[in-house]
Amino acid sequence: VTIDRRPGHYLSFPDVALAHDGRLLCAYQQSDQHVARRRALLLAESPDLGASWSTPRYLNPASAHCPRITVLEDGEVLIIDGSLYRSLNHGANFAAAPLNGFTHDMPDRIIHLDGDRFYTTGHIHRGTAPQPLIRQAPSEQMGYLSDNRGGAWTPLSVLACARNLVLCEASVIRLPDGRLLALLRENSGVFEPLYRVESQDQGRTWSDPRPTPLIGHRPTLGLTSGGRLL
Repeated sequence: VTIDRRPGHYLSFPDVALAHDGRLLCAYQQSDQHVARRRALLLAESPDLGASWSTPRYLNPASAHCPRITVLEDGEVLIIDGSLYRSLNHGANFAAAPLNGFTHDMPDRIIHLDGDRFYTTGHIHRGTAPQPLIRQAPSEQMGYLSDNRGGAWTPLSVLACARNLVLCEASVIRLPDGRLLALLRENSGVFEPLYRVESQDQGRTWSDPRPTPLIGHRPTLGLTSGGRLL
């Protein structure tokens, strides 16, 4: 099923989530090319688990990159991108707010830790001189904590920052035993696999990066209804 295809637009970087009313929500970027000169954030909806899709609507006609959707336990829908978009009616309407305190790029899906505490992560390149093995400045993947349900964000701790690896575009999930697991893309272009790190204290400290058997671009972790890691 084609969700959206229109001449003259590069439609990319989607995320999909199931709202509590049974509709699938798909947020994605509309741009002119992969390294975009114009960007817009769009949302499409499906009432029948993906068999058909609505005409897309704009959430932001002037800014977008790589949105990520979270549906909280109470049904609130969060879309994080360059801003934080919140919906209390299963995605029918959204209110936008700035990501106060968030200075890294490409935020991951928001994890609800407990109470009013949210967790997410983003990456940035540190420095301007390229390292010889990776031909670019090293990347830093930073975890962020919010104590007020996303109203403001504070850097918490670094997931990964390796001198000769470009670990970035992390996806984090909370496992049933309480650990946080992150998969990171390695983007130096020399055929490194995805790397993994984990935290046993809600993101305060992380293990050293370890390679996995997985090859890929930006990963997205999930849990099935039966508790299996996807």
